Amino acid sequence: MNEKIEAAKKAYQEAAENLIEVVREVYPVGTKLNVQIGTPIITIEVTGHNGSWWYEPGQIYGFNVITGKKRSFSPSQVMEVAP
Repeated sequence: MNEKIEAAKKAYQEAAENLIEVVREVYPVGTKLNVQIGTPIITIEVTGHNGSWWYEPGQIYGFNVITGKKRSFSPSQVMEVAP
């Protein structure tokens, strides 16, 4: 494989792994978040995180505290930590 491509792939992997680590630190399991999924903003309790750097790094898993429905979302959808 081309050295430039190999270097870029390594940089991507390191960045993705860093994103996963930071998301886990900022939004640990048990945290309640106000998240915009579509139009509504709903409160979700975090139950886990995606650990794969190659597919949707930083993805967060949880459930809607009102309906109990399981949801997954990206950190960019988090509006704020719920009180």
